Amino acid sequence: MRSHGFWILTLSWMLFVIVMLILTHELKCPRCGQRFYAKGADFWQMTKTCLHCGQQKYSDVSAAPKPVNGGR
Repeated sequence: MRSHGFWILTLSWMLFVIVMLILTHELKCPRCGQRFYAKGADFWQMTKTCLHCGQQKYSDVSAAPKPVNGGR
């Protein structure tokens, strides 16, 4: 555990994880322009829909949005 290679690999991995978390947090939804994975204090990287408008991940942006709150 004292080798320089191990510490370089560990620090590089930690830096990679931090950068990817920041990039994912700031990713914008193509439909509404809000953050796709974050809403207020909530941040959920595993969501399949935008937390603001309901746009599904990898779906057609020009498709009509689904009604929110049961269509009310």
